[in-house]
Amino acid sequence: MGRNKLTKQQRREKQILEDKKFKKYLRNGAIIGLVVVALIQIFFVHWCDTKHIIQKYVLYKKEISPKLICEVENKLKFHKSQVVDIESKMFYVCGSRCKHYIVEHYQQYAYTVDAYSGDSICKADAIIGLKEKGQPFILYFENKQTFKKYYGQNR
Repeated sequence: MGRNKLTKQQRREKQILEDKKFKKYLRNGAIIGLVVVALIQIFFVHWCDTKHIIQKYVLYKKEISPKLICEVENKLKFHKSQVVDIESKMFYVCGSRCKHYIVEHYQQYAYTVDAYSGDSICKADAIIGLKEKGQPFILYFENKQTFKKYYGQNR
């Protein structure tokens, strides 16, 4: 008769042990839930910001599409840029303010210096690369040879 029956003290100890296990699972589940919510916030709600931060690192030493930059501010931008056609050349700008600047001050904003050779080049014909890893600032290159030479120099 006494083999299967537990005393009150044993039942309490067993209940306390089961409660500890349940609390442990509940605590771990809550932590995992918070991590999942944080990841959803970072990658889905703030995807544009996250993508921009990742691009500043991943695109270093790689050729950048002009659609991702503003040629007036010389920066990698959050969103795709707008196209401005001036003298049959395509320039990419981030908004109406920069569009106004490049149209009104064409000579000042449409031309720059090759980062490696120092030659004057048109931004519409240039190859684009990031100046520093993790920074949005860009450089222009006349051709792929100067692009490769620039990044081949201990950078």
